[in-house]
Amino acid sequence: MATPQSSRRKFVDSYITPGSAKLKTQIGDNVILRPKHNGDLPLIVKIDGIYGTQQMKNVKIRARWYYWSEDTSQGRRFFHGLRELFLSDHSEDHYMECIDGKCKVRTFDEYQELNLVMDDDFFWRFQYLHAEGKLIPESVEV
Repeated sequence: MATPQSSRRKFVDSYITPGSAKLKTQIGDNVILRPKHNGDLPLIVKIDGIYGTQQMKNVKIRARWYYWSEDTSQGRRFFHGLRELFLSDHSEDHYMECIDGKCKVRTFDEYQELNLVMDDDFFWRFQYLHAEGKLIPESVEV
């Protein structure tokens, strides 16, 4: 009798990539995935799970996408910040090798408190329901 696919997976809370990079990622981290094409905006995701085979080969992350305003049905509006992302309900699995590095995605209030904004700093204040094309909340004070 065959073992179901899900029972052959090993789930972990964190993982250190082998080799020279030694990037440690854990559930809850925000990471940048390599874009499919040069010039594309980076794909930024929140890690909701990490799993591989029982021997921890072919390690994948379960990742919830952050959308850029340009990628939503509403598009960019005048009040969207250049480094603003929308936390979505859209999840996909990606191989660990697709990760370019970690980043920080803060709440809008935390972001406003920064004295210096680095290249890996982003913020969010909306959730995006991708199937419905809806932002929550629908508006904010500007």
